[in-house]
Amino acid sequence: MALRRSWRWCQHTERIVKEPEAVCQDILTLLNKFVIKNCTNSQYESKVLYLKMKGDYYCYLAAVTTGEKRSSLVTEASYKEAFEINKEHMQPPRPNQLGLALSFLVFYYEI
Repeated sequence: MALRRSWRWCQHTERIVKEPEAVCQDILTLLNKFVIKNCTNSQYESKVLYLKMKGDYYCYLAAVTTGEKRSSLVTEASYKEAFEINKEHMQPPRPNQLGLALSFLVFYYEI
């Protein structure tokens, strides 16, 4: 009986991890293929927002994955690119800048 419960728990846990992972991957695909790619060079604020979102979704993925798969996520690169665009082209204070800074700090703290 205990073995059956343990097996069910493992299946349930696996499903809990796979669902958010699939959603995050779908959103990251949309961001990479369509949204970020279609931002023009003059749409700095939009590009910063979308790169921040990309970094956030990689953080969400990192929260539900483990091991080698977790270390291969490229969260930091998205935040750094957004931060550089922000620093070069936008005047403080902007809500996107504050959100980006907060997300970047949370990334360094948690991941």
